[in-house]
Amino acid sequence: MAATESAPAETSRMASIRRALGRWFQNLFLAATLILLATTLLSTVARNFWIADLLANLRIQQVLGLLVCIAVHTGFQSWKLVVLIGAGLLFHAPAYVADYRYCRSDAVAARSGISQTDAGTLRVTTANVLTSNRRYADIANELLASDADVVAIIEISTALRDFLSADFSRQYPHSVFYVQDSGNFGIALYSRIPWTNAALTHFNDNDLKSVVATINHSGQTWHIFATHTLPPVGRQQFAHRNQHLQMLSDEVKRLRSDDPTSHVVVMGDLNITPWSPIFQDFAGNSELRRHTSGPGIRPTWYRFPAFAFGLVIDHVLSTDNLSSDSCSVGADVGSDHRFVTVQLRSAL
Repeated sequence: MAATESAPAETSRMASIRRALGRWFQNLFLAATLILLATTLLSTVARNFWIADLLANLRIQQVLGLLVCIAVHTGFQSWKLVVLIGAGLLFHAPAYVADYRYCRSDAVAARSGISQTDAGTLRVTTANVLTSNRRYADIANELLASDADVVAIIEISTALRDFLSADFSRQYPHSVFYVQDSGNFGIALYSRIPWTNAALTHFNDNDLKSVVATINHSGQTWHIFATHTLPPVGRQQFAHRNQHLQMLSDEVKRLRSDDPTSHVVVMGDLNITPWSPIFQDFAGNSELRRHTSGPGIRPTWYRFPAFAFGLVIDHVLSTDNLSSDSCSVGADVGSDHRFVTVQLRSAL
């Protein structure tokens, strides 16, 4: 009789434990939902506050988190929370719509009917190699495999420059560089095509070098910028990055005003994702278009090697008289960044 009585008691105890775990799990996701909704609202003032801008740059991660929460609350039939999360997701939609306005997917030239014989092409690569990365052979091989005409190398060190001075430099004999071994702001531009002119420059900070070069290619003038902004962590660096982008935008507009038929290409680590309104301001003011493949959300920087921990912060942008035949993100060669290669095309 005692054994018979203990069975219902054990069943009741297990049911009680399951209910407690269910309540704990539901409360956990309720807390996560409230946090994600709060960060969603805060990201709407990204132009004004650096923390809000960081959250705007993490928009993909917020959307992924909200989608997980909506699935969990659907399972618990918490319909009010499902509706609330749906409203939160709508707050993110304008950023993706704005990015669609300022981006160019690959194969635009093919769709528009531009043929191989009536267009000039230029293949470019931007590569943040990470100053501390010692996998020089892998870096060189990845760059050579990109088969780019012009290569921007971000965070170039003295040792990497010396390594590239052999086989790589024979294929890319034209170069401008500023090496930095104790920081992360070395920069270089290598080209197979001779420069008309090329020089180091800066935007907002003489210690933060960029490269600007002009080449004549396929009977056209191409202005190429390689640049690296400060990461916007903290009020001062946030303002510094924004001013850097504003000054770069002003220079692009000046070049286009002087020669409206010229092509302008900006590439590098901009430390900003397309989902930030500040990126959209930069693209709109400079009239540049971001080149991307497909949906354009493949990360180029990883805190950890998984999509949810990646950001799209390495960019190739150009004036709207250029389209892209292809856009690719490279493999892991020891950097926290991945290289971005775009084949640009212009009608003659």
